This record gives sequence, structure tokens and C-alpha cells, in this order.
Amino acid sequence: MRPTKKPRDFVLNDELWPADDDWPNYFPGKTVWVFMDEYHATLPGDESYSRIIVSHGDGQGWIFSRPVIQRNTVESVLQNIEIPISQTQLSYLGFKPWLEHAS
Repeated sequence: MRPTKKPRDFVLNDELWPADDDWPNYFPGKTVWVFMDEYHATLPGDESYSRIIVSHGDGQGWIFSRPVIQRNTVESVLQNIEIPISQTQLSYLGFKPWLEHAS
């Protein structure tokens, strides 16, 4: 019998984008990491989501997360991020502070 396991996590964006001068840390070239993924829950107790994480390193940054059914909203927010990325802009777009081990 063949396994029936299917992918549950899909990476839709994984890039370094230019940032403004007001970040506590940066990746090389004064950039921040912009990561968008979605997760389709298949295990009891899991929840499906679509999210964007903007990180300045050390497992910290900003997150915008919605149920996967609202993927279009998340994609629209990603398209509305202006370069260079500012923390003020992310807050205005509805992002919340993010810690890697708290999500």
C-alpha cells in the first residue's frame, strides 16, 4: 500500500527585502527576511493558516496571519508592502510583533 501523506506546508515567498534605517538588526545589505507560507491542517487540533513573517534576525520581527481561506487577503498585504520596509508600515498594515518561539 502506498503512503497517502500529502504536503501540508507551502512556501510562497522566501526573500530578503531592503529595509529602512529603523530596524534593530538587519540581514546582509540592510535587508529583512520576508517569508510567506500557508499550512493546511490535517492533524487533530491543528489550524490552517496563511501568514507573512518579516524578520530582522534573532527570531524576531512582525507577523500577519489569517485562516487559509483568507489567503487572498494575505497575498494582497504582501503586495502592499513598500520598499524599503519599515516597522511603522507593517504595523499600519495589521502586522503584530512576532517571536519565533511564541508562534
